[in-house]
Amino acid sequence: MDPVRIGLIGCGTISGAYLRAAATFDILEFAGCADIDPAASKRTEENFAVPSMSVDDLLGRDDVEVVLNLTIPGAHAAVNLAAIEAGKHVYCEKPFGLDVAQGQWVLDAADAAGLRVG
Repeated sequence: MDPVRIGLIGCGTISGAYLRAAATFDILEFAGCADIDPAASKRTEENFAVPSMSVDDLLGRDDVEVVLNLTIPGAHAAVNLAAIEAGKHVYCEKPFGLDVAQGQWVLDAADAAGLRVG
């Protein structure tokens, strides 16, 4: 079975825990990482050998199937929607958005695109 290729957006402190845990599963592979702070994604590249790139470049990659959204809560909905618009499934730390309306937009967008969010 081919590995599921993940694009990580949000390279803060918690990202290390996700990257270490994912490394224990042969089926998961990180294709790239991005952060609004390029130095943060560069550190992730150096520490975990995950290629650092811009959010736009990550979302434009054909080999990324799922976006792991570890951004700050205020950015969750926008990043989730951008990933869905790029044709990617999304796994996001809670919440999907800052209120019920934002969360519903994300769910509706994913449903319309035939994608999954969690």
